[in-house]
Amino acid sequence: MLYHNVQVTAHSLRFIDSVALSVAAVVAWRLANPGVALLPVPPQALLVYVCMAILAFLALGSRMRLYLARRTEEVAAELFLLCEVVFYATAIACLATQVFTDGMPGGTYLAMVGSGLATVLGLRLLMRLVIRRLRRKGGDARHWLIVGHNARAAEIATEVQRNPHYGIRIAEIVDIPDRQGQRSSERRSFEANPPADTVLRVIDDVETIREIVSTRVIDEVVVTLPVRSHYDTVSRILDICCSAGISAWMISSPSRTAKGWFQTTRLVVSTAWPSPSAFFCRI
Repeated sequence: MLYHNVQVTAHSLRFIDSVALSVAAVVAWRLANPGVALLPVPPQALLVYVCMAILAFLALGSRMRLYLARRTEEVAAELFLLCEVVFYATAIACLATQVFTDGMPGGTYLAMVGSGLATVLGLRLLMRLVIRRLRRKGGDARHWLIVGHNARAAEIATEVQRNPHYGIRIAEIVDIPDRQGQRSSERRSFEANPPADTVLRVIDDVETIREIVSTRVIDEVVVTLPVRSHYDTVSRILDICCSAGISAWMISSPSRTAKGWFQTTRLVVSTAWPSPSAFFCRI
């Protein structure tokens, strides 16, 4: 989600959403029942609805992986899933209210569900807008170290530069020389047309990567080296990332198709390379 690395993290965001859902329900109930006292003792039906809505929302949000961190998820996909979770949670709250209390009028239920849905979706859109502007100005950035001078590294760098709202900054693109000391065709092609405004370097060995991640601010390492010919090197890089507590992504070889989505976890290992736009849509 777009706000994975800001002060409001994905872990606390679920509680913010659930509180917003419950507050919207209370306001809608109050507007529908202006003559009923809310304090000092809330009506039993309202209390059951709010408690069940919060519990159901938190459970369904975790179960449906609503808060899996993806920094550049498309807004339509995120809002659709959020809408689905809110609908299911409020439906469970309405059912529990009818079963365990005397219930409420249908219009009140409809107002509470509608207000909760509008509030949570509106809050999400507002947060996306604020953080997108923050990232365009250079804030909330994650710093990447890309390993490999090849077409995949060039496409990633180009996509990052074209979309500053991703909140990603490429610290450097490094490469490790082959044992034979020869330059591969991929490296020659990369060096003939390198990405603009990016620091490029050929390092001596893998230990230089350990020095980079220990002395500089690096949040994630993206390895684009082909695994078959660089198996030992890639394994050592992943060990270094594990020791440093840094996320590592591995994109080993291009695929014949340029479509598909790239799923992200703490350690991503993929032998298929989609288009850069598809790659970043799922980060």
